[in-house]
Amino acid sequence: QYQLVAARLQLCERSRSHADVEASAVVLSPEDAVPLLLQQGRVDDAVSVALQHGLRLHAVFQWLANLCLARQGLLPGSGVRVGLATQADPFALAVDAIDEASGDPVTASWRLLMSLLRRYDGQEVNYEYHRLVCDTILSTDTRIRLPTQLAAALTRHYPAALLRSYMKHNLLQSAAFLAVSMVRRAGAQLEATQRQQCLPFNQFDILLKALAAYEQHDYNESEYTSTLHDHRVQLVEALNWYFDTVQV
Repeated sequence: QYQLVAARLQLCERSRSHADVEASAVVLSPEDAVPLLLQQGRVDDAVSVALQHGLRLHAVFQWLANLCLARQGLLPGSGVRVGLATQADPFALAVDAIDEASGDPVTASWRLLMSLLRRYDGQEVNYEYHRLVCDTILSTDTRIRLPTQLAAALTRHYPAALLRSYMKHNLLQSAAFLAVSMVRRAGAQLEATQRQQCLPFNQFDILLKALAAYEQHDYNESEYTSTLHDHRVQLVEALNWYFDTVQV
């Protein structure tokens, strides 16, 4: 109970309306304490209280992802965008654009988010917090580039989840590129070790149909459509090669 009591005292000490918080803090539950600690910016204490009482960290990671986006000006109404890589890529994130030695609040918040993901998320929970942060970012604006560390971790450990997220947000080009790399990697592994890897073939079918439908309904024959066509052809070729490898 020490962490919860400490959290109550910290909320009382730091609150501007000391009397209001002091009255409610006596009966504050762990579930209530976590979001209140987050509102105070006490992320470490929120994590400690959650872990001490067997709570999942969804609220922590979602709050921190939104804080990062807000500090960079990527949430609606959060102001002018700051810390961006270049004007040519206004949706690149500060976590990739700025030197990690930088002490500015934007970089610090992204660095904290990435470190907590590495510490508290992994295969034992199917990278659920990586997936939560990914969905939070893409739900804000699909033009935002996912942090390199986040995308790399999902691509390496749970690519099917990243593929579903791309499909959910209609990011067909990213989904097609990822699908091709998944099939090629699985085929290379099969050739090298004779071990067949589980692939989300139903998702590939849905993706192929979505790519074909986009081509069919885009009468402008834009460069984007041409790119999607190339990805669709590459995916079909990769799948055919994979199936041929399986039969050998």
